[in-house]
Amino acid sequence: MATRELLIEIGTEEIPAAYLAPALSAWALKVKEELFQALISYSDIKTYGTPRRMILRGLDLVENQISKETEKTGPALTAAFDAEGKPTKAALGFAKSQGVEVKDLITVDTAKGKYLAMKKKEGGKPAAPIIGEIISRTIPGIPFPKTMRWAEEKSAFVRPIHWILALFGEEVLPVSVGTLAAGRKTRGHRFLSPAEKEIRNPAEYFAWAPSASVIIDPAERMEMVKRGVEEAATKAGGRAVVRPKLIREVANLVEYPQVIVGEFSAEFTRLPREVIIAALENHERCFAVEKPDGTLLPRFIAVLNNVPRDLKPAINGYERVMRARLYDANFFYKKDLEIPLAERAKRLEGVVFHSRLGTAAAKVERSTNLAIFLARRLWPEEEKRVPRAAFLAKADLVSEMVGEFPELQGVMGSEYARKQGEDPEVARAIFEHYLPRFAEDRLPESRTGILVGLADRADTIAGFLAVGIKPSGEADPFGTRRHTLAILNILLGREIFLPLSELFSEALKNLSGAARFSEPEVKAEILSYFQTRLRGLFLASGAAYDSVDAVLAAGSDDPCDAKLRLAALSEYRTRPEFEKLASACKRAVNILGDFQKAEVNPALLAEPEEKELNQVIEKLEIEVDRFFKQNDYAGVLSRLLVLKDPVDRFFDKVLVMAPDRELRENRLALLFRISRIFRRVADFSKLVLT
Repeated sequence: MATRELLIEIGTEEIPAAYLAPALSAWALKVKEELFQALISYSDIKTYGTPRRMILRGLDLVENQISKETEKTGPALTAAFDAEGKPTKAALGFAKSQGVEVKDLITVDTAKGKYLAMKKKEGGKPAAPIIGEIISRTIPGIPFPKTMRWAEEKSAFVRPIHWILALFGEEVLPVSVGTLAAGRKTRGHRFLSPAEKEIRNPAEYFAWAPSASVIIDPAERMEMVKRGVEEAATKAGGRAVVRPKLIREVANLVEYPQVIVGEFSAEFTRLPREVIIAALENHERCFAVEKPDGTLLPRFIAVLNNVPRDLKPAINGYERVMRARLYDANFFYKKDLEIPLAERAKRLEGVVFHSRLGTAAAKVERSTNLAIFLARRLWPEEEKRVPRAAFLAKADLVSEMVGEFPELQGVMGSEYARKQGEDPEVARAIFEHYLPRFAEDRLPESRTGILVGLADRADTIAGFLAVGIKPSGEADPFGTRRHTLAILNILLGREIFLPLSELFSEALKNLSGAARFSEPEVKAEILSYFQTRLRGLFLASGAAYDSVDAVLAAGSDDPCDAKLRLAALSEYRTRPEFEKLASACKRAVNILGDFQKAEVNPALLAEPEEKELNQVIEKLEIEVDRFFKQNDYAGVLSRLLVLKDPVDRFFDKVLVMAPDRELRENRLALLFRISRIFRRVADFSKLVLT
C-alpha cells in the first residue's frame, strides 16, 4: 500500500514557553484519534515546536483510506414483514436509518434466527482531502490557557498565525484556518534567516531547518542549552546551577540558542543563595554559577535567541537589569531584618486568606491547632516546638522580599528566623512545610516540618471543599490536587501511619466556626478524593489495576497501610497456589451476597468437611490477629494459604445453600468469617483471575 509523509507547520508570533509542550501533546493525540476514525493508517505521529512554530509530522500515512465492510443487524425477519409479506414499521425504520430502501437489505442467519441486515463498504477514498479536513479542524482546537483574536480573524489561537505549511508528500493539502490557506512556504529564524522558503516535500524541510537556524526538536535545543551553559560556566571559573525546569523553559524561548556570560557586583553574593538564584532564574531566565563548595560566583549565564556580531550590548543589557534586581533584593533583605518575624506573623490579621474562610491569621491558628493534634498523635516530643513553627510559617508572606519574589516564600521565613535567633528546627520547618512544592521536589525531613506541612495542607483542602470550592477540569486555582498529592507523598515517602479520617475530622472541627457545612458529607467527599489520587499513585508505581482496586475496596483510610497490603498482595499473587485460594474466596463472597453474620453454631455442623473448616478458621483467626497488629500482611497471606485444601473440600462435599434455613445460615456464617479475614487485606472479589 502506497504511503506518504505528512508535514504541518503553523508559523506564529512567539508562543509562551509554558504553553508549548502541553499543546503539542494534545494536538498529536487529537490528530491520531481523527486519523483512526477516518480509516487512515500511519506508523507514527510526532510533534515538534519552537517559540515561533508548531510542527506535526506523520510517517507512512496511506494514500487511500483503508477499505472495510461493516454489517448492521436490524429487526428479526419475523418482525420485519407482516402476514402478507409487506414490510412493517420496524423494517421501514431500519432501512431509513441506513439510508436505503427495504429491497436493498439482506437476510442473515444468527444464533437467534434470521434477521434483516445492511452491509456497507466504508473507506477507500483518497486520503489527502480527508487529512486536510482533519488538520483544518484540529488546529483551532489546540488547547491553550489563553487565546487571542487578531485583525479580522474570527478564529482564536494562542498567537497570530502568519503562515501554514501543509504537505502530504509533495502535495499541498487543502488546509485553512480562518482566512489563511496553507501552502508550501515557510520562514527561518526571525533574525538569522528571515527569508521565505518554498518546501517541496517533508524531507527537504527537515534538512533545511538547521541551515535556517531553526532547531525544531525541543529535546535537541535542551541539550544544546545545557551543554552551552555548562561549558560557559567552566570558562567562567565555576559550574552552572542547572535546574531541569529552567532548561526546559529556556529551550522553549529560543529557536537557536546562543550563550553569553555576564557579571554582577561581588557585594551581592552576601545575599542568601536562593535570593540570587531567584533573581536570575525566575525574573531573567539566567543560570547562576557556583564554586565547588556551593557558594555563588558574581557571574551568570544567559541564553539569547540570536547570534549577534557584537555580544557586548546584549551582555551589558543583562548586567544592567541584574544590577537593578539585586540592588532591590539587597534593599528588601536589609529592611525585612529590621522587623522580627513574630511581629510580621501578627500582621497576617490584616490579610484575607479567602472571603469565605477568613484571614491568613485565622488559617494559621487553625493550622497550628491541627499541627499540635498531629504532634500528640504521631510524635509527642515535637509538641513544644510545633506551635512556634506553625505560628511563624506564613509570616514572610508580608515581607518585602516575598512581595517582590513570591517564589521565595518559606525560604525567606527560614532565613529570617535563623538570623533572628529562632530555634534552628523551627527555622528549618518554616521552609520545609512547603515541601514538596512540585512533582519532582524533595520531601520534608524534619518532623516539625512534616507536621506543620500536613496541617497546613489539610486545613486548605478541608476549607475549600467545605465551602464548595472544588477543582473542575483543568482548573484548580487553590491547588487542591497538588496539596492532596503532597500529603499522600509525605505519608507514603516518610512511612507515616495516619488514618485520613482522623486528620480531616480534626481539620473540619477547627473549621466549624469559619464556615457552615455538613461534616459527614464533606469528610466523605475528601476521603473519596484522596482515594482517587492514591489509586493513581499506586497505578503509576506499576501495580496491577485489579490488585489496587482490591486493596482500596478493603479500605484506603491509612495510605501507608494500604501500600503495605498492596505490596503483600502483589507478591503473593505470583504463587501458583494463591490463585486457587483467591478463586475460592471470590466464590465465597459471591455466595454470601449481603449476608453478614459471623456466629457459627458448632452443634449445626453436620458434615466432616464443615467441622474441619470451622476448626481451621478458629485457629487461623487467632494466629493472623498477631500479624495484623504488626501490619505484617505478607505474614497474614502466608497463613491464609492453609485454607486452600479445607475450603476446596468444603465446596466439594457440602451444600452451602441447604433447604434448612438454620443449616444454610450456619454454613454462610463460616464463609463470612473467611471473607472477613481476607477483606482485612483486600476485597478479593475485585481480582481478575485467569
